[in-house]
Amino acid sequence: MKHAVVVPILKKGGSDANALTNYRPISNITFVAKTTERFVAQQVQHFMEENGIYWIYQSAYRAHHSAETALVWIHNDIAHSIDNRQSVLLVLLDLSAAFDTIDHTILLRQLSGYGLSGDVLAWLTSYLCDRTYVVRIKSGVSEADIITTGVPQGTVLGPLLFNAYIAPLTTLLQKHNIRHHLYADDTQLYITFPPTDHTQALTRMEACVQDAKAWLCDNGLVMNNIKSQAIVVHSSSLRTPTSLTRVNICGQLVETSPVIQDLGFNVDANLTMTSQVANVCRSAYYHLSRIAKIRDSISTTVCKSLIHGLVTSQLDYGNAILYGISDRHTHRTAPSGNGPAFCGTNCQANSAGQPAACQKANRF
Repeated sequence: MKHAVVVPILKKGGSDANALTNYRPISNITFVAKTTERFVAQQVQHFMEENGIYWIYQSAYRAHHSAETALVWIHNDIAHSIDNRQSVLLVLLDLSAAFDTIDHTILLRQLSGYGLSGDVLAWLTSYLCDRTYVVRIKSGVSEADIITTGVPQGTVLGPLLFNAYIAPLTTLLQKHNIRHHLYADDTQLYITFPPTDHTQALTRMEACVQDAKAWLCDNGLVMNNIKSQAIVVHSSSLRTPTSLTRVNICGQLVETSPVIQDLGFNVDANLTMTSQVANVCRSAYYHLSRIAKIRDSISTTVCKSLIHGLVTSQLDYGNAILYGISDRHTHRTAPSGNGPAFCGTNCQANSAGQPAACQKANRF
């Protein structure tokens, strides 16, 4: 019940496979353990939602609070500010191994403060204590060891406990009057300011980040200053964009970027979606061409699975945010959207191994 086989999985494709920090430790547990966790998680989640433990701007591992709804919320706020001729400073904070550094004593104290007690709290205490694991890489398996901190990733209950652990951070952020949104261990902070005067907004943002880091340290979590990102979003019609070019993230000067990636979605300084559309189309064309080369060797069922997993899933992600994009961008995405239909019906591939739709798409 409390033993896991941990399999390291690369966080992002194309990452350096030799860097241990690029791996996510996924815990594989028994069927009985999964079933038990699911039963407990449903009850705990219901308690947290009914008693308003979660902040409205806290997403992930909750019904109707996906990455896309979080992005829509943030983009809507930023778009409203731009319509009012304001600029927005958006800062993305990165945490290092957040799930693995949770202090069990602090977590149990917080759960008790939320109102969990008796058998429920006793069960959760037992769940966290004396857990063991082994690491499996290919056919090799390490010796078993005891887990003293953290919650297991890849389980049903682990992410829910992480949400409960980090929920108090929202109270601190509200005190600084900084708009924010939490998605698991990703924290988005943003503040509106007049394009000609960013001093006050920058001071408030840096003070908020400093206090957030102090809270994280007090609770055993580590902010990765180097991987934190910042961007200034403003209207493209501004004659004199803001001179804000860097943000002090707890002693680390972070340059504002023209494009940053927030929850897997590219955000550019003018919300034109140019970078996001280009990235999605490039990925779709690449995967469609690869699928076309093997189309004659696979069944329609397998082909559909590949297309849904590699192409349409990327086209669908964040498409609510693309509402209102330029006709040029709309036309650019059309070929990549039509390509799966050609691959799925086993159309005649060209000499380069690409279906007609892919060949047409590459001209855009």
